[in-house]
Amino acid sequence: MKDNGFITLDRSLVDSAIWNTGKPFDERSAWIDLLLMVNHADNEILIDGKPKIIHEGQRWTSLSYLAHKWKWSRDRVKRFFRTLEMLGSATADTTSRGTLITLTKYSFRQGQHRSGKSTDKAGDKSTDNTTDKATDKATDESQTKNEQRMIKNEQRRKEEAAAPLILHGRVIE
Repeated sequence: MKDNGFITLDRSLVDSAIWNTGKPFDERSAWIDLLLMVNHADNEILIDGKPKIIHEGQRWTSLSYLAHKWKWSRDRVKRFFRTLEMLGSATADTTSRGTLITLTKYSFRQGQHRSGKSTDKAGDKSTDNTTDKATDKATDESQTKNEQRMIKNEQRRKEEAAAPLILHGRVIE
């Protein structure tokens, strides 16, 4: 893919009247919302009283929260994340305590691939971007999971196609 440049979106975008119309999100709006929602720097949070680092490009949330925010059903949110996972754009690791969303290639999407460095909040220091390696590893793991999932789904489809059709207790050939 050629480099088409990038734009900067300020997170205050979500405070605008056009963003807060009260209408359900479409998939593009949900994707932009995820980009705005994830951490732009590593952050420590408490989960069950234990500290956990949520890295740049990640967000700890719940599918129910996203369903409410986007005015979608929980199943639609799950389907959306399955699509993002198949595209290699994001992963959603759900536990009984919440969901860790990871946007793959987050640093790349933020333009940090141009120099391999990112600037700190003050804008006067450059630091090596070590999250790229973690993000690339997460991307590779996500792609491997997706490939395994696609192979499994294909096998299931073949098995279903080979299975006899049974209608009202009778096998139909």
